[in-house]
Parts: sequence; structure tokens; C-alpha cells
Amino acid sequence: MATEVPFRISVSNEEIDFLKKKLNLTRLPDEIEDAGRDYGAPLQDIQRLTAYWKDRYDWRKHETQLNEEMPQFTRDIEVENFGTLNIHYVHKKSPIAPAIPLLFVHGWPGSFLEVRRILPLLVEESSDHPSFHVVALSLPGYGFSEAPRKRGFSIEQYAEVFHKLMLALGYDEYVTQGGDWGAVITQTIAAKYGGKHSKAWHTNMPIAEPPHYWNRPLLFLQSLIWGLTPDEKAGLGRTKRVRSEGLGYVEEQSTQPQTLGYSLADSPVGLLGWIYEKLLDWTDDYPWTDDEVLTWISIYWFSRPGPAASIRIYYEFRKSGGKFGNLLYYRDLGSEDDMLFLNLNTKAGVILQHMNALKSLSTISEKCSAREDLPLASLLGMMVHWQDPPAGEMKWCTPTQSVSYHISRPKKLLLVSVVIALLLPLLLHLSFRYPKPLTFKLIPSNEVDTNTDYPPSYGRLRSWEGSLPQHNLSLPYPEGRNGRFVRFSVQIQQLGWNNCLNEILMNSYLAYKSKRAYVFQDYVWKREYYPWPEEKRRTLPPRTPLNALIAGPTAGGPWGEGDDAPRSVTEEYYDIVCPESERRIINTRDVKPGIVSESGKTTFYTWQKLLLEASERCIEVQPALPSEDAYSQIFDLWLWGTDRILDMWEEFRDSPVSQLLETSPIVNAAVARNEYLFVPRSGPKLNPYDRMLAIHIRRGDFKEACLDLATWNATFYSWNLLPFLPDNFIRPPGGSWGKNTDEDVAFYMERCLPDFDGIVKKIADSRNAYVNARRSGERRNLDTLYILTNDDSEWLHQLKDALRGEGWSLIVTSKDLILHAEGVDTNMAVDMDIARRAAVFIGNGVGDLGPRTARPVRQLINTQWSSFTSNIVHRRLVDGKEPISIRFY
Repeated sequence: MATEVPFRISVSNEEIDFLKKKLNLTRLPDEIEDAGRDYGAPLQDIQRLTAYWKDRYDWRKHETQLNEEMPQFTRDIEVENFGTLNIHYVHKKSPIAPAIPLLFVHGWPGSFLEVRRILPLLVEESSDHPSFHVVALSLPGYGFSEAPRKRGFSIEQYAEVFHKLMLALGYDEYVTQGGDWGAVITQTIAAKYGGKHSKAWHTNMPIAEPPHYWNRPLLFLQSLIWGLTPDEKAGLGRTKRVRSEGLGYVEEQSTQPQTLGYSLADSPVGLLGWIYEKLLDWTDDYPWTDDEVLTWISIYWFSRPGPAASIRIYYEFRKSGGKFGNLLYYRDLGSEDDMLFLNLNTKAGVILQHMNALKSLSTISEKCSAREDLPLASLLGMMVHWQDPPAGEMKWCTPTQSVSYHISRPKKLLLVSVVIALLLPLLLHLSFRYPKPLTFKLIPSNEVDTNTDYPPSYGRLRSWEGSLPQHNLSLPYPEGRNGRFVRFSVQIQQLGWNNCLNEILMNSYLAYKSKRAYVFQDYVWKREYYPWPEEKRRTLPPRTPLNALIAGPTAGGPWGEGDDAPRSVTEEYYDIVCPESERRIINTRDVKPGIVSESGKTTFYTWQKLLLEASERCIEVQPALPSEDAYSQIFDLWLWGTDRILDMWEEFRDSPVSQLLETSPIVNAAVARNEYLFVPRSGPKLNPYDRMLAIHIRRGDFKEACLDLATWNATFYSWNLLPFLPDNFIRPPGGSWGKNTDEDVAFYMERCLPDFDGIVKKIADSRNAYVNARRSGERRNLDTLYILTNDDSEWLHQLKDALRGEGWSLIVTSKDLILHAEGVDTNMAVDMDIARRAAVFIGNGVGDLGPRTARPVRQLINTQWSSFTSNIVHRRLVDGKEPISIRFY
């Protein structure tokens, strides 16, 4: 372990002289009349500060004061995959030997200076509060810490650095305080190292939003009945203003930090203006002196890596797909009630407080007592209210305590009465309408972002995923800290949604049969498929939460009544319950070669036996190298693209994974918003889907794919191969792999890319066959046509005109749907759900790969689009649709 090296700030005379020269060359912008602070840092302030910095500010005086007041050190810390970083930190011990070790973490635009004024209070001996051994470091890339030099250094790595520093200092158990990025980092520390090492987490940057009826019904009703306090309304108003007017810096620093960095590194006045604005806006009218401001800025200007390095954390956080965790806050429900704080995503107790109430760090000696009635964990998710805690009411909850909160009896009776009155009619209605478990009702359905200029953030949905009830270490086996889990890191990514869905569902069923919790993951888009331009994307590659696309046990919903199988969990929870040291890694290269040409059932049960018999709690299945197996998934495209998969059909169809699979609330909402398009203006008001024929017509980019299918003599894909379905495809004779006759190519094009007349004829034949198959006394009438298509050319409009002449009273296409941001993001699932509901569906079935050794990898992508049809076929057959209602070109 590297040793601690004493450190004193000592800026060279050359650096100070260079700063003076830069200040002498300053050219300031103009300013419009009466600008105030509306346009940013006021010109008058910047002029005054620049002049003082240049002519009268004494850096040496402040440098000496900092060295005298705060004992400083540096130490080398090894970071996994990033080498060694030299970290600067303040380390001041209390005279009380058994004092509590406190890790104090700043953010941007902060530094180790944040601890300066309260450092004496924290370390002093007092009968009123505990004492602390304080460690306040400079984040890597800030102050006098070395900056990382490689991509990808994000929150996990910052947490690793700080935890290792505390261990190196001999603090095996410690508490943390974090603000701004420090809040995110210390929350991650609590999640990764809580319980054993990180014992409590304090933050002065909790993130709050009002309660909603889906996730916090009691607080939502309470806010309706008693309303919000003036302070709460003011706080929500300020939050709204910050979100609309105060986050431009986040977008800039998250997307082009290098571009901004040139200005920060070259212009001391540019750096001053960029940070000074935040010092004014974020400190509640604190009376900054010019010396305080310039010392703060000078730490950035004289920093070891330079000021540009400090903003890269924003970029790395966004690119890593990072999200702020579930900070939880509970409002005081009466003067007799204490406010209790907890974070369900950590193993450490939590204290939250207002940004300016820093003294409350010294008031955490009193422990929370368990209260009667409602468990906190059953009610809390994201913070639901903001309220400045009264002095002396902060509580420290130890992580092992069962914490609950108390509602006075009159209020409780009123709340219960209101809940029963509001929910009973709804529950009675749903109990008759939906025979299956209402798994989708557990997810907030108001995840609607009406701004389609940018991708949705899915903040509430991710909050819901994070607060699933199975994310609880205290649950009994087979869940909780002793449960059994499997993560399929081998799962295919950055391909079409339906290629991924095939595998997601089968992997989920494999985990179920292996008596392990399935670890579900985001859908990771192939970049060119994503419906937003790259400059507007929140992450690269783009991601969509699984629960935006599907619902049910695979995505964390409950299994059926009486089924004690462990429920699916998120990757974030898996990383907590299954630290890397406790995982067994199984590589597909060690299993697949022996079963490479076997049937789907043999493949499935080979893996089931391996996972079931493994003694380790935590399994992670990882892929072989691309040079060993280009498609190294357990259920790979070679298996899905042949009839070898078919012996799994009946078992998979009847499995709870299939039977409990539901449409996501987001997709349901998008379909419901557009259902009026399918309702005729006259005639009986029947179920619009009972009179609908849905057809998938792909044009534009698809001709080359169809020619490729013909070249490789392909056949149908996956469940499209089921022999009891009409329109089976039989390969024409005469062709060979990689070569085909002109006659056979024409045959393929007729089935894969039918012409105008072929489409009209197929629709007419399918409608007639379905209507003629009606049972005695049954009425069947198809007059609504829904066209699933990526085409919007004149050709499509001509086709619609021709079809109207065939007696279709309503013709709607995918392009006619009005979708909010979530609907745009999930448009493939929206189309699928409409096709699932339709009385008749016509899809494309082609998509076989041919022999494993015959196909170049380049061709594999072009043959897999029909997984879209295959997944619709799966849902329709599970729903009980007749085979005659499922047709292919």
C-alpha cells in the first residue's frame, strides 16, 4: 500500500506571474441595460473581481492560511483498469481517539475548501455531538489530485478511489458526507461498501419530486387533502425554475467538455465568470467576499491538472448511462412526529438535510426508534417532499433497524377511508376485466414526456425499477442476500429489439427453470436504429429500460399465485447482492461446442442442468471472444433461424414467462391514445381490433435484404416455422448456399417483397379465409386495415387507394400514430401490440441463416428482421388466436 506524503500548497512565482499577464490581457464583453443576473454573471461584478485579482489579491496570504489550517497529504491509489492516481486530501484527526471517521466529498464547482469553515466544529470535543476524524479530498481531476487519462472514469471509479483511501488510512468503518457530485459518489459508496464499511451516508443535495398516486398513494392523497406548505410550494417552484433555466451548464459539460475546456484553461476571467455565477445562484444569498471568491477560483486555476479536467465527470457520467439513485425523504406528518431518512438502494443508514444546515453533521448521535404502523420501505421510492428540517430533529438510523413512521390516528382513519372510497370501485372493475395478474399496474403509467425533440429520460420508471420489492437484502431465500441469481452478460445487444426479445424471454425462462433470479437489462440500441439524432442522445449507445417495452415477471413483475420462484432483479441490485468476488463466471466457449447442432430442448436443458446444479449463489454467463464464436449467445441466431428451436414451443408457450408476459404501461398508453383512429365514425361500436387486419409492409431499405435471403436460400425464422400455421415456406429446389437460380430468386422476392398486386391479393385471401372460418352463429367482419410500415412514399398512398376499393372503410398506417417521446422510443413495441390485438395478422416469415460455416458474418444481420413477426406470432398464439388468423406472404 502506498504511503501518505505530507503536502503543502506551493504555487510557483512563474504561475502567479502568468496569471497576472493573462488578467492584463482580458477583453470583457458588453452588457445590455438592466441585465442584472438574468443573463449570467453581472459585468460589474466581473470587472471588480478581475481588477482586484490582478492588482490587490494576495494569493500567498491565502495559500499560507490554507496550509496552516488544514493538514494536507497525497497518496497513490490504484484504480482497477485505470492505473495509479495520486490523490490530494485533507486529513484532520479529532483529539477524541474513538471519533467517527468521516469522508467529506465535494462536487463541481467545489473543492476541498468546502470543509474549511466547519472543520474545527467536526473535530472538536463536545458533550453536545460526536467528534469526527475528517478526510476531505480533491476529486481526481480537481485541485491538487491527479486527473485520470483514460475514457470511462465515472462514478464507480470515484467511489473506488475514495473507499480505498479510507481503508489505506486505517478506517475500515466510516461515514460519508457528499454534496453535488459528492452526493452521487457517496451514495454509490453506500451501495457498494455499505454495511461492512460505509456505516451512514449524509448528503446536502437530496433530489426531490412531488408524490404521485402510483408510487406514493398515501402521500399523494395527503397532499390533495392538506395541500403543500408555502415552503414546499416555494421549493417546487424553485426546482421548476432550475430545471427550465439553470441546467444549461450540465448539457454543455456533459456533451462537449473539451470544447468548453479551452476557454476555462486559457482565460482566468472566463473561468471566473463560469463559476462565479454558480456561487451566487447556489448559496442562498451568502455574502461572499472578493477574497473568498478569488481563493475559490484560484484553486481551479492553479489546480494540478488544470480547470478543464474538472468538468469531464459530467461527460463520463452521461456516457456510462449513469442515473441519480433513489434519494428518499419523508415529510413530517405532524408536530409530534420525527422526520426519518433512509435510502433503499444502500446498505448504509442515511441522513438528508438542507444545503445550508451543515451543522447537522454534528447532531446525529440520537438513533431512530422504530415506530408503529406503516413500514417505511413499503412507501418510499424517490424523495416525495422537500422541507427544511427544524434544528435538532435530524436522526441517524442504523442500517439494521426496522424503521417506520407514525401517522396520528385521526389522520390515519381519514386516509384509509379515502383510499378505500377511491380504490374499491377500480379494483372491482379490474377484477372482472382482467383475469391475469395485473403486473403492469405496479408500474407508473404516467411516464409521458410530451417533448419529442429529445429522447425520454424515464426517470420515474427507473425509480420504480430500483424500488422493486425484491430489491431487499433481508428477504428470505431464494431471494435476499442468500438468494440465487444469474446474469446473462452474453445477451445480444445493439441489434433489433425483436432479436433481443427472443433471447430475453428464453433466458428468463432458463433462469426460472434453474431456480435463479433473472437479471434484466436495458435494451441497448443499434445506433442507426435509434429515432433521435446522435447530438440529442442521452447515452451512447442509446438505452431504453426493459419495462418501457414489456411488463411481467421477466421485467421484475410477480410470478403467479403460489409460485415461489425468485423474482427478476435489475443489474444495479445484482451488483450489490453479488459482488464480483462472489460470482462464478461461465463462458459460453466452455459449453456451446458440445451442443452446437443440438435441438432447442437439448440446448436449454444442458444449460438448465449446469445452472441448477451450480453451488454458487451468483452466476454470470459471459460470451466467448468474437474470434471464437461471432454469435456466442446461449440461444443464438443460428438456433432461432432453424427448426431446431421448435421442440421448445409447447413448453415455452405454456411457461409463466409467456403466460404472464404483458404489454408495458407505456406501450399500452400509446396504443390507447391512438385507438380512436381505429373506430369507424358510424355503425356499431364494436371492439376495434375484432374488425382489424394488420399487415407488415416493409419497403425502402428492404430490397437488398430480400435479395440476400434469396442468395442464401433462406427459410422462415423461429416460431414462424411452426408447422400448424398456414402459408408454410418450402425452399424451391435448385439453389445452394450462397448461390441461387434466377427462378428461385423471383420466388423469394414474391414471398419476401411482394409487389402491389401481390399485397392486395394476399390481404383479400386472408380476410376471406378468416371470415369463412367463423363458427356457427359467429359474426366476423373485417373493415379496418392497419399497415405496419416504415414507408411513406407515393407508392403507399396508391396502395391505400387501391385497398379502399376492396371495401376497407378505415386504413391506418404506423405513420398516422401520434406518439409522445416514450411512444417514439418504443414505436416497434407499439406496432407489435396493435398487431397482437388484431383479428388477423399478415407478417413476413423469412429469416434462416443456413449452415453455420456457410455464411459470412456480414450477411447475418440482413436475415434477422422477421423476428418482429415471430414475436407477434408468439404473443398471438399465447393469447389464444387461431392459426388461420396468422398469415405470411
